[in-house]
Amino acid sequence: MAELPTLQPLEEVDMPVEAGAGGGRAIALIASERAQSEGWAPGAAHRLASRWAAEGHRVVLADGGLDHPSLHIGAGIPNREGLVDATLYGASVAGVSRPVGGYFLITAGAPVADPMSVVRAPRWDRLRAGMADAGVTLVLFLRDGAPCTPAFLGSVSDIVVLSTEGEAPDAIRDLEPLVRAVAKPGEGA
Repeated sequence: MAELPTLQPLEEVDMPVEAGAGGGRAIALIASERAQSEGWAPGAAHRLASRWAAEGHRVVLADGGLDHPSLHIGAGIPNREGLVDATLYGASVAGVSRPVGGYFLITAGAPVADPMSVVRAPRWDRLRAGMADAGVTLVLFLRDGAPCTPAFLGSVSDIVVLSTEGEAPDAIRDLEPLVRAVAKPGEGA
């Protein structure tokens, strides 16, 4: 296992999020088991998305925690149509995106018996490609231990680990070169 970047406070995470030459980026924020149990990871995802949007980037934060959605709670909105609906049922991305804090949020959406069906859906690839073509940075919030997390990680260019003690999530095994930062809770966590 390769060495991860040094653990740093969330406010100090400094990584490029601008669109690359080929279009937008896909960044995974992966919550370690401990970050999940302590409950601070969803708020950290919102703070990073808000900060990157404030820096002038076009950001869409999507809740990939399909078996345990949580980003809608921090945004104070219901988990209605979201990522599941856009990928499996043809809901428009514009229709499932909600403005929050300078960026757009896509909640997890409808409960789904097989979360892997979302990652395998052709619409997932089209959603990612459409965001890249539009120069949008897709920030995908994931949970270590969730069944679809490793599959979602196959479609990102960069990873930020949300971790209290710098523990390495199992899901990033063999993906350490994509890890740009390991962040612990900071102010307001």
